[in-house]
Amino acid sequence: MRTLATLLLTAALAAPPALAQVAAGAGGAGVGNASPLLTVEEVAGHVERLASDDLAGRRAGTPGAERAALYVVRQFQAAGLVAPAQHPTYLQTFEFPVGVELGSDNRLVLQRGSRLAKIFSPGVDFMPLAGSVSDRVILPVVFVGYGISAPGIGYDDYAGVDVEGKVVLALRFSPEGDDPGTRFGRYLTERHKAAVARERGARAILFVNPPATEELDRLIPFDVDERPRTAGIPAISVTQGVARQIALEGGEDLSLLQHRIDTTGQPQSRPIRNAVLNLRVDVRPRTRTTHNVIGIVPGRDPVLAREAVVIGAHYDGLGLGGPGSLDPVPGEIHNGADDNASGVAAVLELAEYFAYPTNRAERTLVFVAFGAEEVGMLGSARFVADPTVPLPSVAAMLNLDMVGRLRDELIVYGVGSSDDWPAILADANAHLDLTLRAEAEGFGPSDHAAFYLRQVPVLSFFTGVHEDYHRSTDDFGSVNTEGIHAVARLVREIVNRVGNGRARPAFHPSDAPPRDLAGEADLLPPAARGGRLGAVPVPAGPGAGGVVVEIVLEGSPAAAAGLEPGDRIVAVGGREVADVYAYREALNGLVPDRAVSIVVERDGRRVDLSAVPAAP
Repeated sequence: MRTLATLLLTAALAAPPALAQVAAGAGGAGVGNASPLLTVEEVAGHVERLASDDLAGRRAGTPGAERAALYVVRQFQAAGLVAPAQHPTYLQTFEFPVGVELGSDNRLVLQRGSRLAKIFSPGVDFMPLAGSVSDRVILPVVFVGYGISAPGIGYDDYAGVDVEGKVVLALRFSPEGDDPGTRFGRYLTERHKAAVARERGARAILFVNPPATEELDRLIPFDVDERPRTAGIPAISVTQGVARQIALEGGEDLSLLQHRIDTTGQPQSRPIRNAVLNLRVDVRPRTRTTHNVIGIVPGRDPVLAREAVVIGAHYDGLGLGGPGSLDPVPGEIHNGADDNASGVAAVLELAEYFAYPTNRAERTLVFVAFGAEEVGMLGSARFVADPTVPLPSVAAMLNLDMVGRLRDELIVYGVGSSDDWPAILADANAHLDLTLRAEAEGFGPSDHAAFYLRQVPVLSFFTGVHEDYHRSTDDFGSVNTEGIHAVARLVREIVNRVGNGRARPAFHPSDAPPRDLAGEADLLPPAARGGRLGAVPVPAGPGAGGVVVEIVLEGSPAAAAGLEPGDRIVAVGGREVADVYAYREALNGLVPDRAVSIVVERDGRRVDLSAVPAAP
């Protein structure tokens, strides 16, 4: 089957001369059917199309997302936007990971010296963990009990043993079982144990169900939705039979070792003499292909046209639910009318408006519909890594993410990214009279963050979280199309001021130091780190400190803990929460299924709560 990019390039080459010229990136703006007006009717039409069942929720890498990208391409073409010279079909195509799969070269061999002792079968005797690193090692084995290092509670399986450059064999769970409510609760997960082994210098880790207590000799299932390499080292689940044979090479009885640990509370870690493992792990990332859709309106001024303003919104959604959805059962179409058909509709109207010859700005305008935002803001990361215009030439980036539920106020993030923004905002809003809530943060969970990290002044427009957020009920009928139109008018006025002003906004970093996104590539998507509480926060405001809970998601750990809207969170897990950055870092440090303390201020008094975070 031909790709969307191939089909579009074929269409461009066969198109009438004017359209072919635009698709090749050689034409000027305004050659299409651009309109000099922003209309509510056109906004509604865009949202209704993008949020239709026909697009099946627009999850990145699916046919629905392809059809959404094609819709945006056609709108850019019709308005007369120029395709970038690097991407003559308007599509900046990239691959992204969607989980893992087992490769064909997984093996585990128990050696005695240089001789083979036993060859084990993948899927029967052993199974790599989905988060394992792919590698090959031939190394001796050390038994490390439950693989727990917790000197603070008087227990350390790594005390007195050298695991540097070795394979470690660890029992699952703890001396007190698999109950996360025990003192060992925070140390139970395989990911945590693998991290400890890696920190101690181990080259690989094997996990086995404790034979003295676990009657079922089963392997850990391979989770295809896991992110690759999260274990940090090769990690393998083995049967009790395999683990017993390894232990017997050194004359050890695995059940007896476990029994001693459980009854005495003392570690029994030791090298397994004569045991050498020859293992190979082959876990491969599964990838899909998606696109950023990019259209350009060249600037009118010969000098200022060398600079650009980027206006963007992500077009992908959550498909049929699953990862990222707040619906309890996947399968229902998540049309994402607010998140984010609303933002794309505004971008399309703005693109059409500014492509009209008399509306063109002095600076070049770059309109982008980002792909794969919902799986970690990957489209914007791709754009800034391979920009169609030099990043130093980008005067500002304006982002529209969830602008379809305008009620009492419009939230504008990133106002602190330039000292020029407050005056520009006030001037742009003078005749619109929107109620604006200006927030300084330039680093946030949407596509503007990638630009902020490159020291580009940003603004991100947002009408707030609601009960349909990331649910199948986020449909066209609940969208305020007049509100989207109002937001688009405000952004139009800002673009006019930034796009035509002789001086560009000066970047001003917030108090939280920007981080290099490229250095965090292996952590994407951000939601895959730490634990989840289900409390949607907003900044507490100047001088207040902490974050204020805006929404507590039904059935979430936060709801079970008793958090309420209006609570001001001041500490999580003993860590002070001074602002949204500290709150995010606190969440990143949580361990799923391990109880954590939360301190809030409610009606002027301190309230101590305890929550059990869920997996991200």
